[in-house]
Amino acid sequence: MRLASSTLLDLCDNPKWVGGVPGVTAVLHTWTRQGEYHPHVHFIVTGGGLKANGIWQPSHPKFLVSVFALSAVFRARFRDALKEQHPELFALIKPRVWTWAKKWVVHSKPVGSGEAAYRYLARYVYQVYISESAILQHDEKSVTLRYRKSGTNEPKTLRLVPTEFLRRFLQHVLPSRFCKVRHYGLHHSSKRGSVKLLQAAMSYALGVDLPKQPEIEQPPPVTCPKCEAVMTFEKRYTQRERLKYLIAAPRGPPS
Repeated sequence: MRLASSTLLDLCDNPKWVGGVPGVTAVLHTWTRQGEYHPHVHFIVTGGGLKANGIWQPSHPKFLVSVFALSAVFRARFRDALKEQHPELFALIKPRVWTWAKKWVVHSKPVGSGEAAYRYLARYVYQVYISESAILQHDEKSVTLRYRKSGTNEPKTLRLVPTEFLRRFLQHVLPSRFCKVRHYGLHHSSKRGSVKLLQAAMSYALGVDLPKQPEIEQPPPVTCPKCEAVMTFEKRYTQRERLKYLIAAPRGPPS
């Protein structure tokens, strides 16, 4: 995700393509419709970027950057990073993978306002590889799944032995605290000030009001589990300070 995002940002910053810093949101997706291991990253990118002089530079309405250049640069960066950080894995890969004989496919297309694309990717943010409704039948010998064929969207069924089903399911479990949704460029949290200034400038140029910030619902107050009285916040303890207040583990009577 780091190499793919840096490649995308660098090409967008090139005056040949966009000439500015775009807003980028990335979502990691690791499975196919049949549950096979297929890690890839979906990017939602703004239709333009912020230039160094603070002016918004729109991209072509049907074109962001060259997918051929994006593929070539990413392949070279991925090759160099893998060779440097994991030489044992790099040695297992056939040399033709890094040549033009093996295509590295990068797909890019305009998605309008992006609302439909966000709704599509939202399903992968909290969803696991398969939902319970897609499991049609299961017993000690097999598990039958429902899926739709890619391209035609035709409904299909897949029958797996339980061990193979567990293997496919567990290979999509991410490491603890791994962030599968990441933001880069103008979407990064460090660029909030720049985004607010850009919104003000664009609103002034278009003669419209600034977009209203969504109202944040206040969470319900924390109450005591015994008397249900409202509890007030006094102090936040660090991990080391909390150790002073831990209750000793229960022990058996001395023998």
